Amino acid sequence: MIIHVILSSQKGCGKTFIGWLFAQYIRKYGQRLSIIDTSNNTNSISRFKYLNAHILPLTNTKEDGTLVYDCQKLFDRILNTHNDMLIELVADAYQNFVFNLKKDDFAILKEFEERELKLVLHVPISGNDYFKNECLSVANNLLNTFTKTDVVVWLNHYPDPVINDRIASHTDMICNMFSDQGSLKHVANLPMFTKSETITDDTNQFLIKSVFEENKTFSELLDPDRYKEAVDSELNGYPLFINSTYQLSFIRNDFDKILESVCQVAV
Repeated sequence: MIIHVILSSQKGCGKTFIGWLFAQYIRKYGQRLSIIDTSNNTNSISRFKYLNAHILPLTNTKEDGTLVYDCQKLFDRILNTHNDMLIELVADAYQNFVFNLKKDDFAILKEFEERELKLVLHVPISGNDYFKNECLSVANNLLNTFTKTDVVVWLNHYPDPVINDRIASHTDMICNMFSDQGSLKHVANLPMFTKSETITDDTNQFLIKSVFEENKTFSELLDPDRYKEAVDSELNGYPLFINSTYQLSFIRNDFDKILESVCQVAV
């Protein structure tokens, strides 16, 4: 059984988007997957109704009214689930999660190993300059701390490139940055599809709005019934899906290739 945890101490770095991609890909090939959303914020993976994520808030309220995070709830759920899991960890619980994994000489990791549970940590690095250094620090911390646990780094170029505008060079740069860390299993280099030259012109940002605002999976977005009434005047009355379906199919194939490479090392 494999436990995928998408985590960062930084909000807004792409955890939900990566979980959305990864969950669809695994289920596309018929694998059972329990999805856990540890946030009680509606702006996380549970908002994608088709994915049927289970909400597991980790907050406890102390006597003085302050909120604390208790990741033991999450570990208990993992130990009582009997199929692969994907967990989106709320950013505020990051420190508690790491602390509990390290506690008592990594006791929980030893229990996972005894039960033949493989833990894979997925760490986004955002292209947003405000987030980037914090994301890199998180990746470095996890790689140094959990030397026997698989770590996958995801380069999220939305809305800006992680390092520069030459996307192809990013994987090598990150690999060189963490070259001495044996727990780094893969660097997943997501397309910067907002500026991609491989899709048709999208002057109205239809693709971006579809992916980021409609809370639907690729299968739902590509359903022709969705476009029955959609007509674009610039296409002389043709249904909008003629243009958008091509774009979405193309970008889905791009993502699938990347996800396949992740699964080869982390599934």
